[in-house]
Amino acid sequence: PTVPLVEPLATPTEHLVAVQDGHVVWLTMNRPDKHNALSGEMMAALPQLAAQWDADPSIRVVVMRGAGGRAFVSGADIGQLGGSIDGGRSTGNRPSMFPIDKPVIALIEGYCIGGGLALALEADLRIATPDAVFSVPAGRLGIAYPNDAIERLVGIIGATHTSRLVMTAERIDAAKALAINLLSEVVERSDIEARVTALAATIASNAPLSLRAGKLSVLAAVRGGRSVELEAAEAAARTCWTSADFVEGRAAFAAKRPPNWTGQ
Repeated sequence: PTVPLVEPLATPTEHLVAVQDGHVVWLTMNRPDKHNALSGEMMAALPQLAAQWDADPSIRVVVMRGAGGRAFVSGADIGQLGGSIDGGRSTGNRPSMFPIDKPVIALIEGYCIGGGLALALEADLRIATPDAVFSVPAGRLGIAYPNDAIERLVGIIGATHTSRLVMTAERIDAAKALAINLLSEVVERSDIEARVTALAATIASNAPLSLRAGKLSVLAAVRGGRSVELEAAEAAARTCWTSADFVEGRAAFAAKRPPNWTGQ
């Protein structure tokens, strides 16, 4: 579908700013005076936006970042822990923070701590500047890190590295995060926005149904192949094989022209 070059999108709170550029949405956590700490209002709004954008065929990729350059997200707002940010639950068993079946890239500058790391784990690709810092400080606050985030961490970096992050509450730099596969790339600040823009454009140029099927398959693997995730991934794969986009892809390949994806 044809979309405006740049279009501001409505969000439930001023602390989340969204702009659509072509088929890519740039979502900014906008509390720079608080190092973009997640408030209860922001936590409630993120799944709403995910559902809205998942249903919008003009959107193919979401890029998440923090305002101000000093932090992606420094964590959950400490003053709200155990309250609205956890939905009144004390176990930390929150559902997914940003449940969307479309590709997500996290552009990470500075602090990516606690709840910020949990949000970054919702992304399919995490690209950071060399000064980025990562930590799971739950043990220093007397709280439990959400099980969903632990599950994602284990699937991405393994049980040993996850245990160390959770049990020591130590901070690691971008080089260490890259070494343990927490990051996809480390890019200098002067180049990171251009790098992420180009990567998002590359992803958005591919078939939307194929992207969805691929994401769901990876998520099923990260979560240990649980039946509900596997069923969703297999259903998405079947949809690809019977889609109009598959017909278009073959026709474009034969004609040696760019395909015109519709997501159907």
